[in-house]
Amino acid sequence: CSLTSFPSLAVDADNSVYLSYSSVVDSLFEISINKLARHQYIIKSPDGGVNWTEPYDVVGDQGGAPFEGVYGSLAKRVDGNLHLIYQKDIQPGFGVNSNYDKENQGSPSDIVYVKIPVADLGVPVPNYIKENSNSMRDLGFYPNPASTNGTVEVVLNETAKVNVTIMNSVGQVVNTITVNGNSGLNKINVDLSHLSAGMYFYSVKAGNEKAITKKLVIDK
Repeated sequence: CSLTSFPSLAVDADNSVYLSYSSVVDSLFEISINKLARHQYIIKSPDGGVNWTEPYDVVGDQGGAPFEGVYGSLAKRVDGNLHLIYQKDIQPGFGVNSNYDKENQGSPSDIVYVKIPVADLGVPVPNYIKENSNSMRDLGFYPNPASTNGTVEVVLNETAKVNVTIMNSVGQVVNTITVNGNSGLNKINVDLSHLSAGMYFYSVKAGNEKAITKKLVIDK
C-alpha cells in the first residue's frame, strides 16, 4: 500500500546504479477518477547513490488513459540499454477480474518488455540543489472532514508566496487563496461555506516549487 514500491536494481561495468520502481502518478487525471495510478520509473546514480537523475516514466501518457504499470523487474545486465518487464492494465487496481476493480474486468492485462537507452535517463541532479530548493517542510488541513471553513497549516523553511487551490472531485477549481508565507508555521483560513458536501482536494504551492495535492472531505 506504499506510494513507492517494488524496487529492482542493476549495475553496469562503470558501477553506475540503475533503480526501477513503481510510484503514483502526479496528475489531475488521477484526481478526476478518484484513484492513484502507478507507473514504472527508472533513476540512475553514477556515484553510489549520492546523486540521481530525475525519474524516467517508462509507462508515460498513452492517449490520456490512466494505464497502471507495476511489478517491474530490471535485468541485471546493462549493455548500453536497460531491459525491463512490467505488468500493465487499463485502470488502477490490483485485479483484472476482481470485484474491487470492476473497471478492469474484460480488459487486457499485459506483460510489457521495454528496452531503454541509458542515455535517455539524462544527467544526475546534484543533491544540494534538491535540498536547498525545498521551501515547504510540512503540510496539513484541519478539521478534515470540514464543514463551513478550514485551516491549511504549512511549515516553510523560508519566506515564500503560498498558493492554495481547492478543487472538486473532477479537478475543477472552486476556490483559490494567495498569501505571503513566513519562515515557520503558517495558518491559512479557507472559506468552504459555498461548497456542497463531498470529496475535494486542496493543492498548496510554495514559491516556484511543485504543488502538493491532498484529499479533503466536506461534510455538512
